[in-house]
Amino acid sequence: MAETQQLAVPAESGKLVAQGQELIASARSLEVLDAAGFEFAAAVAQHLRGALARAKEVLDPFVRTADQAHKAAVAHRAAVLAPYQEAQRIVDQKAEAWEREQRRIADEAAAAARREQERLEREARERAEAEQRRLLAEAETRRLEEAAALEAAGDREGAERLIEEPVEAPVVAPEPVFVATPPAAAQPPHVSGYGFRTVWDVVVEDPALVPEEYKVVDEAKVKKVVNAMQGKISIPGIKVCPPRRVAAGRAR
Repeated sequence: MAETQQLAVPAESGKLVAQGQELIASARSLEVLDAAGFEFAAAVAQHLRGALARAKEVLDPFVRTADQAHKAAVAHRAAVLAPYQEAQRIVDQKAEAWEREQRRIADEAAAAARREQERLEREARERAEAEQRRLLAEAETRRLEEAAALEAAGDREGAERLIEEPVEAPVVAPEPVFVATPPAAAQPPHVSGYGFRTVWDVVVEDPALVPEEYKVVDEAKVKKVVNAMQGKISIPGIKVCPPRRVAAGRAR
């Protein structure tokens, strides 16, 4: 295993820090009260940019070396941890597969119970309807017999009234049916430090229907458009502010 590389801070760093503090003190004492003061400030700004560029020349190699060392350390860590993470992924997937299978078994049992309940209810309705039809047929037969007897006895009007009356029979209700509730899905045993948690996901189906509180304005995109149009654009809900900033040339 490679040894940890010790990064040497540039020898000039101390001098640069001290110089930076001096520059801050000078900048704070500077006053721009007239045109001459503005020209002096511009000259100082140019000097500061030059000093900043020289400081970067000293520090950038150190930063690049540190960045390369960091990248190498991250890559080394990733290579060492990869088997551990893969092993954990395999175990987690197997545990998740077992839990999913238990839910699938329970869901199938519940669906089968619903289908059985529906089948039994349908058969109960069919039996009730058949019994209702039988009772109505019997009532109709009795009415016809009674009407025939009335007419035979000379009561033709009574026979006609009886024929015109609706056929009545007791209402037959379906018998209640019952299907035992299937057992719930087997729950994973409680193990300290290991278990499942529900992580909900979302899919945006229609952005136009999403409430405003869940929308975020893309300010970077707005600024890019406003600057490209040099501020000559009107965007509802957006106020274009034109702050003026110093745009200096290259450091000398």
